Amino acid sequence: MKNETKRFQNEKTKLEKLEARRSEMWVRQESARGGLAKYQKRITRTGRRLGKLLGEYLDDELPQDRYRAQKHILEADMERYTSQVKDLENEMQQADKLEEYMRTTTEFVAAAHNMLESVQGTGQKREVIKRLGLNVELSRQGERKCADAVFSLLTIPNAEGHATYSVSQISEN
Repeated sequence: MKNETKRFQNEKTKLEKLEARRSEMWVRQESARGGLAKYQKRITRTGRRLGKLLGEYLDDELPQDRYRAQKHILEADMERYTSQVKDLENEMQQADKLEEYMRTTTEFVAAAHNMLESVQGTGQKREVIKRLGLNVELSRQGERKCADAVFSLLTIPNAEGHATYSVSQISEN
């Protein structure tokens, strides 16, 4: 019973960490959305300033050298703002992909766990594991046999190797 409680605590801790990561990602996305709106406004304002500058130049209200100098500054600003918008959009897309990956992985792990809990016997559990397509590491904890599902994290940016999730203890029936 102690091991089951410990395992439950470990799983609860993993879920809490996952929720904390999701919350952190949400805050970052909200910040990125705010930054995106800010830079889009700056692009619009800089575009208007470029138009006004051109109008003054065409109306001979502005000498050519001052026009070129101011235009160069405004175009550099426009390029910098556009680059910032692209970076923020890419960051938001990456966060969306990671959130989707985390959500589907969590759903898969829950489904795998439920399926393994619903069957009895080692043979049936092996069949469920095969059908799920899991890479499984079998191990012993004293007299008990355990199956650990191994999930590849190669598609997650900055992840190293793989993560192991103990889905169920296999007992001889």
